Amino acid sequence: MIRAVLGLALLAGGAWYLLGRQPRAFGTSGVPYQPTQGAFDDSGGVPLLGDWWTNRQSHELSDGRLNLGWLDDWLGAEDDTDHTIPGISDTLDWSIFDMAQPRGIRNNNPGNIEYTGTRWQGLDDPPSDGRFMRFTAPEYGIRALARVLDTYTNTHGITNVMGIINRWAPSHENPTNAYAEHVAHALGVGVWDEIDVMARRPELVRAIIEFENGEQPYSSATIMKGVRMA
Repeated sequence: MIRAVLGLALLAGGAWYLLGRQPRAFGTSGVPYQPTQGAFDDSGGVPLLGDWWTNRQSHELSDGRLNLGWLDDWLGAEDDTDHTIPGISDTLDWSIFDMAQPRGIRNNNPGNIEYTGTRWQGLDDPPSDGRFMRFTAPEYGIRALARVLDTYTNTHGITNVMGIINRWAPSHENPTNAYAEHVAHALGVGVWDEIDVMARRPELVRAIIEFENGEQPYSSATIMKGVRMA
């Protein structure tokens, strides 16, 4: 029992550390982080976790309980003790703990829009990872991003890249100037040039996704579908 409690405390502490305070998508450096194979050691593994990290795809729910590899052994899984948490282990979406993808991509929220309680279309359950919204499919996250851009221009009268990014990613926690330069360059305009925001939403969405996540993995069809849904 004591070992089970300690094991759960270890998992909770790790989740708190990984999903806790993060300034948008950038960590503390202001630079989007994208881990690569071998970023931690020659094998691509994470210190202390060893082969568990490189073989993480095999650690899935089986019959309502999560295979935790070495942690199962430490907890005493070899004695067939059931460490399943009724009502939690069999329903929890463990993908939120997968650090192989940028936070916005794994949340299907590539704009990293914070959860404020608003019931957006396509929200997942749970609706947030503790700060940012989680959607059931990327199209819903792209739709939300496009809707925010609509509000910026139609409600607040913002018609240039600097105005959009200054509101989207304020400088107290983001490299706003570098962000705006990135988006403006993608659109082929200056940061203060007036643009037709509604007409250029697909380009704005692509550029914002790339800066937020360090990558833009979606096809043009996915981007357009999400924008048309807005």
